[in-house]
Amino acid sequence: MLSSVKDLGRTLTRYFRQHNKKPTPIHWKYDDPPGRIRPGPFQ
Repeated sequence: MLSSVKDLGRTLTRYFRQHNKKPTPIHWKYDDPPGRIRPGPFQ
């Protein structure tokens, strides 16, 4: 259980270090071109 902000920081740092030992790339794919949000006109 977390009892302070310092504990939260240590817990997150420990998680990130453990997770980054075996990183996996994310391959993004977007399959709905008509559903994309297009930028509006600049004013």
